Amino acid sequence: MKPKCFVFVGYLLLGLMPAPAQNSPFSPEQVARIQQGVRDLYSMEYERAAENFQAMIRESPDDPVGYAYLARTIWIKELAGTQELSIDRFAASDFFEEQPKFSPKVDPAVEDRFRKINDEAITRAKARLEKNPRDRATLFLRGLAYQNLSSFETSLKRSWRKAMGSGRNAASDHARLLRIDPSFHDAKLSLGAKDHVLGSLPLGWKLILGVIGYTGDRERGRQTLEFVARNGTLLADDARILLILIHTRQKDYQKAYDYLAELQQKYQQNYLIRLDMGGMELLMNRPARAIAIYGEVLRRRNTGERNYSGLELAFLCNRLGVAFRQAGDLEGAVGWFRKALAENGRSSRSTTVARLELGKTFDLMGRRVEAVEQYQAVLIAEDVAGSRLEARSFLKTSFQPRR
Repeated sequence: MKPKCFVFVGYLLLGLMPAPAQNSPFSPEQVARIQQGVRDLYSMEYERAAENFQAMIRESPDDPVGYAYLARTIWIKELAGTQELSIDRFAASDFFEEQPKFSPKVDPAVEDRFRKINDEAITRAKARLEKNPRDRATLFLRGLAYQNLSSFETSLKRSWRKAMGSGRNAASDHARLLRIDPSFHDAKLSLGAKDHVLGSLPLGWKLILGVIGYTGDRERGRQTLEFVARNGTLLADDARILLILIHTRQKDYQKAYDYLAELQQKYQQNYLIRLDMGGMELLMNRPARAIAIYGEVLRRRNTGERNYSGLELAFLCNRLGVAFRQAGDLEGAVGWFRKALAENGRSSRSTTVARLELGKTFDLMGRRVEAVEQYQAVLIAEDVAGSRLEARSFLKTSFQPRR
């Protein structure tokens, strides 16, 4: 498996800057409460964020704001918990196929709750817009709810056609909002995302979609996202996440790393951002720096730092093993993978990853019999991000790192 860079937000988390926008359509109290909830999300305090948005629903049941943000909280927590979505998965050749080689598992109960609450946001927003079609806050929130759907379908369901439809609705609402208030820069995010996605499609798809009015410009989309990252009040960090993914897919890893570093400075409690940075160092072939980052995460975990203490040790050992292998220290890598396998209470996911990566390392050491033993164990275990497919491949031909 490739070095994972777990972007816990997927690519449409809502990050809020400390100060409210000028001429904000939201009340100062709403801005403050949304900001607090989203800070909790970025700090991995999912329950506290959910409680905040649930309270907003109880206090104003007809206002879509609490529903939209609670739905977002639900899918972000699920995305972080699956540990399936990673930067290198976005960069993989099959990620944007209608039927990718691997799709993450989604808890049906979580999906049902997300969809019901998100539908409530859309329903309440429609009711308000029937009374006042120029309601800026409601246009933003309905677009946000459609954006939630698009993100969910993309990151957890891999249903690109559904994602495109919801994304189109989000962009439509936000385009309407910008015609009413051109200074609401955050609404430009969905337009920039739509531009980049449509502009990145193969020529055949561009021609087909262009006939029915769907056009895009990849470079214009990227510039729009950069503008939102610099000037947005509500969605600046969303724009950064999208730019991280865009630059990673384009193999401009340093720019992606720089945006990750900005997020890390703001959200020190979020170990997933640090793990992303370590994964990015591996993509830039800087394993020593990745080892240093993972070592810092391990130190924080071992000292019981908030949130870090909940990180599975076997998972982190696997990350260190991959980094040591890339650094050329194969014995050190074997040691970390064996440490992962020796951990009591390790997850089945971490067990599978450790066996697969240990098999690869044995292959590089010329220990083919031991490598095959590990690959065969992977075949009968839980499939983790395409682990069985990789194991079958390496049973046929021994593992060799990509140059």
